[in-house]
Amino acid sequence: MKKAQKMPGVTWVAGDLGKPETLPAAFEGAKTLFLLTHYLVDMVELQHNAIAAAHGTGLSHVVSQHSPPPPAHRLRIGRWHYQVKKELQESGLAWTILRPRPRTSSKKVSSTRLPETERFLTSLAAMWQRLPS
Repeated sequence: MKKAQKMPGVTWVAGDLGKPETLPAAFEGAKTLFLLTHYLVDMVELQHNAIAAAHGTGLSHVVSQHSPPPPAHRLRIGRWHYQVKKELQESGLAWTILRPRPRTSSKKVSSTRLPETERFLTSLAAMWQRLPS
């Protein structure tokens, strides 16, 4: 694992959602998991692996980000979001689902620079530290 930036209250560990056997060790000692993957064809499998592995560890809360499509959504990615959201909600674990706001301007998207991204990640880390354990 590359050396990650040190952050107060954060312990960095390696795990691969595509290799479920690596997850119990990665989840060891954690109570909450922030689960966010890419939105490609294996999204459902990767997030399923994390949710399934959480049951064999001390994890009790999963925070995830999903759009709010209905189950009959026309787009495949919408169905994937629904499938994972439903699995999480039925998992028996405590869960929080974050719903991103739609982008209102393509100009804002194309003009995003690294410092703004860093501010977003800093805000996300601050929000994460305030989540109940």
